[in-house]
Amino acid sequence: MGFINGFCENKGFKTIIIANEKKILANILATSSANGLTDYKMIKEKTISRTILYLPDYPAISHRIIAESKWPSQEYADFLAENEQLIQDVFASEPPIRKDRTGKYHNFRSLNCALQEFSRIYELLKENQVPDISRYLYSFITYVLVLRSGIERNGNTFYEVSDEDIRQLYTEYSPETITEGIRQWIEYGIWDEDIIMQQVCDRTGKEEQLTTEESGHF
Repeated sequence: MGFINGFCENKGFKTIIIANEKKILANILATSSANGLTDYKMIKEKTISRTILYLPDYPAISHRIIAESKWPSQEYADFLAENEQLIQDVFASEPPIRKDRTGKYHNFRSLNCALQEFSRIYELLKENQVPDISRYLYSFITYVLVLRSGIERNGNTFYEVSDEDIRQLYTEYSPETITEGIRQWIEYGIWDEDIIMQQVCDRTGKEEQLTTEESGHF
Protein backbone atom coordinates (compact mmCIF):
# COMPACT_ATOMS: atom_id res chain seq x y z
CA MET A 1 0.00 0.00 0.00
CA GLY A 2 2.93 2.29 0.69
CA PHE A 3 4.33 1.76 -2.81
CA ILE A 4 0.93 2.42 -4.38
CA ASN A 5 0.49 5.58 -2.33
CA GLY A 6 3.94 6.74 -3.45
CA PHE A 7 3.08 6.11 -7.08
CA CYS A 8 -0.10 8.17 -6.86
CA GLU A 9 0.82 11.06 -4.56
CA ASN A 10 4.58 11.49 -5.02
CA LYS A 11 5.21 10.46 -8.62
CA GLY A 12 1.81 11.18 -10.11
CA PHE A 13 1.52 7.78 -11.77
CA LYS A 14 -1.91 6.78 -13.00
CA THR A 15 -2.34 3.53 -11.08
CA ILE A 16 -4.85 0.75 -11.58
CA ILE A 17 -5.11 -2.14 -9.14
CA ILE A 18 -6.72 -5.30 -10.47
CA ALA A 19 -7.86 -7.51 -7.62
CA ASN A 20 -10.44 -10.09 -6.66
CA GLU A 21 -11.99 -8.15 -3.82
CA LYS A 22 -14.52 -10.90 -3.25
CA LYS A 23 -11.67 -13.23 -2.30
CA ILE A 24 -9.95 -10.54 -0.21
CA LEU A 25 -13.11 -9.95 1.81
CA ALA A 26 -13.67 -13.69 2.24
CA ASN A 27 -10.13 -14.15 3.56
CA ILE A 28 -10.54 -11.24 5.96
CA LEU A 29 -13.80 -12.64 7.32
CA ALA A 30 -12.24 -16.10 7.69
CA THR A 31 -8.89 -15.20 9.26
CA SER A 32 -8.95 -11.70 10.75
CA SER A 33 -10.13 -10.32 14.04
CA ALA A 34 -13.48 -8.68 14.54
CA ASN A 35 -12.00 -5.37 13.38
CA GLY A 36 -10.38 -6.84 10.27
CA LEU A 37 -13.08 -5.66 7.89
CA THR A 38 -13.08 -2.16 9.41
CA ASP A 39 -9.29 -1.94 9.08
CA TYR A 40 -9.47 -3.02 5.46
CA LYS A 41 -12.08 -0.40 4.62
CA MET A 42 -9.99 2.32 6.30
CA ILE A 43 -6.87 1.34 4.34
CA LYS A 44 -8.83 1.14 1.11
CA GLU A 45 -10.37 4.58 1.68
CA LYS A 46 -6.91 6.12 2.06
CA THR A 47 -5.48 4.38 -1.00
CA ILE A 48 -8.24 3.78 -3.56
CA SER A 49 -10.14 6.72 -5.01
CA ARG A 50 -12.62 4.78 -7.14
CA THR A 51 -13.63 1.13 -7.37
CA ILE A 52 -15.08 -0.20 -10.61
CA LEU A 53 -16.65 -3.63 -10.54
CA TYR A 54 -15.95 -5.63 -13.68
CA LEU A 55 -18.87 -7.82 -14.63
CA PRO A 56 -18.70 -9.80 -17.87
CA ASP A 57 -21.78 -9.63 -20.05
CA TYR A 58 -22.86 -13.16 -19.20
CA PRO A 59 -26.04 -13.16 -21.32
CA ALA A 60 -24.18 -11.92 -24.41
CA ILE A 61 -21.31 -14.37 -24.00
CA SER A 62 -23.55 -17.38 -23.40
CA HIS A 63 -25.71 -16.31 -26.36
CA ARG A 64 -22.68 -16.31 -28.64
CA ILE A 65 -21.65 -19.75 -27.41
CA ILE A 66 -25.11 -21.13 -28.14
CA ALA A 67 -25.59 -19.35 -31.46
CA GLU A 68 -22.11 -19.65 -32.97
CA SER A 69 -20.80 -23.03 -31.82
CA LYS A 70 -21.05 -26.12 -33.99
CA TRP A 71 -23.47 -28.61 -32.48
CA PRO A 72 -24.00 -32.26 -33.49
CA SER A 73 -27.43 -31.56 -35.00
CA GLN A 74 -29.76 -28.70 -35.83
CA GLU A 75 -32.34 -30.21 -33.50
CA TYR A 76 -29.90 -29.97 -30.59
CA ALA A 77 -28.96 -26.42 -31.58
CA ASP A 78 -32.65 -25.50 -31.53
CA PHE A 79 -33.04 -27.15 -28.12
CA LEU A 80 -30.20 -25.03 -26.70
CA ALA A 81 -31.65 -21.88 -28.24
CA GLU A 82 -35.03 -22.63 -26.66
CA ASN A 83 -33.32 -23.04 -23.27
CA GLU A 84 -31.01 -20.04 -23.56
CA GLN A 85 -32.57 -18.29 -20.57
CA LEU A 86 -32.15 -21.40 -18.43
CA ILE A 87 -28.48 -21.61 -19.41
CA GLN A 88 -27.99 -17.93 -18.60
CA ASP A 89 -29.61 -18.46 -15.19
CA VAL A 90 -26.69 -20.74 -14.31
CA PHE A 91 -24.45 -17.67 -14.54
CA ALA A 92 -26.72 -15.33 -12.60
CA SER A 93 -24.64 -12.85 -10.64
CA GLU A 94 -23.90 -13.50 -6.99
CA PRO A 95 -23.49 -10.95 -4.19
CA PRO A 96 -19.83 -10.15 -3.36
CA ILE A 97 -20.07 -12.14 -0.13
CA ARG A 98 -22.84 -14.62 0.59
CA LYS A 99 -23.99 -15.05 4.16
CA ASP A 100 -22.75 -18.64 4.14
CA ARG A 101 -19.40 -17.44 2.66
CA THR A 102 -19.70 -19.65 -0.39
CA GLY A 103 -19.57 -18.74 -4.05
CA LYS A 104 -19.57 -20.22 -7.52
CA TYR A 105 -17.02 -19.83 -10.27
CA HIS A 106 -18.04 -18.69 -13.74
CA ASN A 107 -16.16 -20.51 -16.48
CA PHE A 108 -17.34 -20.32 -20.08
CA ARG A 109 -14.86 -22.93 -21.29
CA SER A 110 -16.52 -25.39 -18.95
CA LEU A 111 -19.95 -24.26 -20.13
CA ASN A 112 -19.03 -24.93 -23.74
CA CYS A 113 -17.67 -28.34 -22.76
CA ALA A 114 -20.84 -29.17 -20.81
CA LEU A 115 -23.07 -28.25 -23.73
CA GLN A 116 -21.00 -30.38 -26.10
CA GLU A 117 -21.06 -33.39 -23.78
CA PHE A 118 -24.77 -33.08 -23.00
CA SER A 119 -25.64 -33.64 -26.65
CA ARG A 120 -25.33 -37.41 -26.21
CA ILE A 121 -27.58 -37.28 -23.13
CA TYR A 122 -30.07 -35.19 -25.09
CA GLU A 123 -30.22 -37.64 -27.99
CA LEU A 124 -30.69 -40.57 -25.60
CA LEU A 125 -33.44 -38.89 -23.56
CA LYS A 126 -35.17 -37.65 -26.70
CA GLU A 127 -35.10 -41.09 -28.29
CA ASN A 128 -36.69 -42.59 -25.18
CA GLN A 129 -39.24 -39.77 -24.85
CA VAL A 130 -38.08 -38.67 -21.41
CA PRO A 131 -39.95 -35.48 -20.38
CA ASP A 132 -38.44 -32.25 -19.05
CA ILE A 133 -35.05 -32.66 -20.68
CA SER A 134 -34.26 -29.05 -19.77
CA ARG A 135 -34.09 -30.11 -16.10
CA TYR A 136 -31.35 -32.57 -17.03
CA LEU A 137 -29.57 -29.85 -19.00
CA TYR A 138 -29.45 -27.41 -16.06
CA SER A 139 -28.22 -30.02 -13.60
CA PHE A 140 -25.70 -31.37 -16.10
CA ILE A 141 -24.18 -27.92 -16.65
CA THR A 142 -23.94 -27.11 -12.96
CA TYR A 143 -22.41 -30.51 -12.14
CA VAL A 144 -19.76 -30.03 -14.84
CA LEU A 145 -18.96 -26.51 -13.61
CA VAL A 146 -18.54 -27.66 -10.01
CA LEU A 147 -16.53 -30.72 -11.00
CA ARG A 148 -14.10 -28.65 -13.07
CA SER A 149 -13.88 -25.44 -11.02
CA GLY A 150 -15.14 -26.37 -7.56
CA ILE A 151 -16.96 -23.95 -5.28
CA GLU A 152 -15.60 -21.15 -3.16
CA ARG A 153 -15.88 -21.31 0.61
CA ASN A 154 -14.21 -18.76 2.89
CA GLY A 155 -11.81 -17.77 0.14
CA ASN A 156 -10.73 -21.35 -0.61
CA THR A 157 -11.69 -23.69 -3.45
CA PHE A 158 -13.35 -27.03 -2.67
CA TYR A 159 -13.97 -29.82 -5.15
CA GLU A 160 -15.40 -32.40 -2.78
CA VAL A 161 -18.94 -31.08 -2.33
CA SER A 162 -22.36 -32.57 -1.74
CA ASP A 163 -25.48 -32.25 -3.87
CA GLU A 164 -26.89 -29.95 -1.21
CA ASP A 165 -23.82 -27.70 -1.49
CA ILE A 166 -24.45 -27.43 -5.22
CA ARG A 167 -28.14 -26.73 -4.74
CA GLN A 168 -27.35 -23.87 -2.37
CA LEU A 169 -25.56 -22.08 -5.23
CA TYR A 170 -27.61 -23.34 -8.17
CA THR A 171 -31.20 -23.29 -6.98
CA GLU A 172 -32.65 -25.31 -9.89
CA TYR A 173 -30.13 -28.12 -9.53
CA SER A 174 -31.91 -31.48 -9.25
CA PRO A 175 -29.76 -34.37 -7.98
CA GLU A 176 -32.38 -36.85 -9.21
CA THR A 177 -31.56 -35.89 -12.81
CA ILE A 178 -27.86 -36.71 -12.34
CA THR A 179 -27.93 -40.49 -12.17
CA GLU A 180 -24.85 -42.52 -11.40
CA GLY A 181 -24.53 -43.37 -15.09
CA ILE A 182 -24.58 -39.68 -16.04
CA ARG A 183 -22.02 -38.94 -13.33
CA GLN A 184 -19.78 -41.65 -14.80
CA TRP A 185 -20.07 -39.97 -18.20
CA ILE A 186 -19.21 -36.54 -16.75
CA GLU A 187 -16.40 -37.62 -14.45
CA TYR A 188 -14.71 -40.46 -16.33
CA GLY A 189 -16.03 -40.36 -19.89
CA ILE A 190 -17.63 -43.79 -19.44
CA TRP A 191 -20.66 -44.02 -21.72
CA ASP A 192 -23.21 -46.78 -21.07
CA GLU A 193 -26.59 -45.77 -22.42
CA ASP A 194 -28.32 -48.93 -21.13
CA ILE A 195 -27.33 -48.12 -17.54
CA ILE A 196 -28.16 -44.44 -17.96
CA MET A 197 -31.65 -45.16 -19.32
CA GLN A 198 -32.33 -47.84 -16.72
CA GLN A 199 -31.49 -45.42 -13.94
CA VAL A 200 -33.46 -42.59 -15.56
CA CYS A 201 -36.50 -44.87 -15.95
CA ASP A 202 -36.19 -46.08 -12.37
CA ARG A 203 -36.16 -42.53 -11.02
CA THR A 204 -38.87 -41.31 -13.38
CA GLY A 205 -41.06 -44.25 -12.44
CA LYS A 206 -40.65 -43.49 -8.74
CA GLU A 207 -41.57 -39.83 -9.30
CA GLU A 208 -44.68 -40.79 -11.29
CA GLN A 209 -45.71 -43.29 -8.61
CA LEU A 210 -45.29 -40.69 -5.87
CA THR A 211 -47.36 -38.17 -7.82
CA THR A 212 -50.13 -40.72 -8.35
CA GLU A 213 -50.19 -41.67 -4.66
CA GLU A 214 -50.32 -38.03 -3.59
CA SER A 215 -53.16 -37.34 -6.02
CA GLY A 216 -55.11 -40.34 -4.73
CA HIS A 217 -54.55 -39.29 -1.14
CA PHE A 218 -56.04 -35.87 -1.67
